[in-house]
Amino acid sequence: MSFDIQGPLVFGIDISHHNKVVDFDAVVSSNAQFCWCKATEGRTYQDPKFNTYAGQLLDRDFLTGAYHYARPDNNPARAEAEHFLRVTEKLDLTLLPALDFEHVKPETPRGQEVADWINEWMDIVERETGNNPVLYTGTNVLKALKIEDFYRPNTLVWAPRWPTSTKQYMTPEDGNIKKGRANTSIFDKFEKLPVNVWQYSHRGSVPGIDGNTDLNVTDPSTFQAIQKGSSIPAWLLIAAALLAAGAVYHYGKK
Repeated sequence: MSFDIQGPLVFGIDISHHNKVVDFDAVVSSNAQFCWCKATEGRTYQDPKFNTYAGQLLDRDFLTGAYHYARPDNNPARAEAEHFLRVTEKLDLTLLPALDFEHVKPETPRGQEVADWINEWMDIVERETGNNPVLYTGTNVLKALKIEDFYRPNTLVWAPRWPTSTKQYMTPEDGNIKKGRANTSIFDKFEKLPVNVWQYSHRGSVPGIDGNTDLNVTDPSTFQAIQKGSSIPAWLLIAAALLAAGAVYHYGKK
């Protein structure tokens, strides 16, 4: 685990059209301090709520970013990256872009081919936006695709791990947070990539949103690193977080 779960925590959410946001002011006034909104999937799909949800949050000066749901089983990485950039360029987003890489089908490429797909998508988005995207994925996905040793320098990783499926809340006293603090072995163990943002529930309760919502947590240093335009280089913030957690991680090319 690379962020310091034992210290102060910063909570956030991620949403898509599957979430029913009924009161944006309540969301902004909650314990959440950031949100990634689903923007696109594949090479043609745009989430029908993206402009509304992201726009409403940004209008309230809430830290907001966009994520793309990857479909490497269907499309080249370039086509999907260009689609994501077209959809998101109209908004002045304030969080790093994110690649949601979790779709595993028999048609999904394996090994070096799929590793190249991830790197190409992220390289294109980084080149066009000036921001190295966050990678959302899990060890089960990487193992299924035979890239469990995947490595990308200076990349923040956002990983799901839900110890329980009961209702969860954005407080240090939440049951899943307590489990994470008591036993960090519950986290996915990446071979090369540390976890920087933990999605600790898919059944969260958030003021202003009807129904279940994904909940995320990180520490203050990583929270600074996921913001676009941070005055401190992301690699330095990541390194500081790792040192604080007692981890050793090298940022050279593999």
